[in-house]
Amino acid sequence: MCWLALLLIHIIETTTGATWSRIRDEFDLLTVATFTGPTGTFRQRAELTKPQRDILAKLDIPFLATHLRNAGSTPSTGRTNLAPTGRRGR
Repeated sequence: MCWLALLLIHIIETTTGATWSRIRDEFDLLTVATFTGPTGTFRQRAELTKPQRDILAKLDIPFLATHLRNAGSTPSTGRTNLAPTGRRGR
């Protein structure tokens, strides 16, 4: 593991007051499902738990929208772009 990743982990642990193991376990519970129908494809994430919201708030990371629509793929990379639909929670 590179020193930059270790530094980032240390900053996150110090800022949140939680261990990296606890943070990882909390966010392992977060799921995203992909749905495809006649009108297109979209992704929906599970609702954030209170501990997940607390961690993101301590790190000053805005919450991602619950529903993400597929904005297509970029011609140069072929990767899918996800654009949030809806408001960010806080």
